[in-house]
Amino acid sequence: MPTYETAEDKEKERIIAEIFCKHMGVEHSEAPVRSRYDFCIVKRFEWSKRYFARVLGIAEVKVRTCSIDAHPTFMIDADKKVYMCERASEYVTPYLVVCWTDAIGWIDFRAKSFISLGGRYDRNDPADHKLVVHYPIDSFNLLVDKR
Repeated sequence: MPTYETAEDKEKERIIAEIFCKHMGVEHSEAPVRSRYDFCIVKRFEWSKRYFARVLGIAEVKVRTCSIDAHPTFMIDADKKVYMCERASEYVTPYLVVCWTDAIGWIDFRAKSFISLGGRYDRNDPADHKLVVHYPIDSFNLLVDKR
């Protein structure tokens, strides 16, 4: 399957991760190689004279080129939700962090959603047509709102 993510996309995701983590009062760390999420949310602490970065969450970052009001829901691959929720626990929260042109918001992947058929049709890639999860826009916690 082709990868459409560029180095510029990764840099945007890193900036959004910094904004999110600053708001939450935590730090971020790159996800392990071959992870299907973008970063880990960590809190550093000392225990028994050693330092650790306890993982509090994992996050997927999406950067969009439309305003937050362009669609009533945010749509993401249903397999991504399954993957993120399988890695969650009572100690690790799976986050979806979205940057629109005029807002930045986040939601717990375990939040109420619904599934439909959908995806992208502009790349002529059959792998882009799949089951997708919809999160209502008004369910997002907004960090930035420039509307």
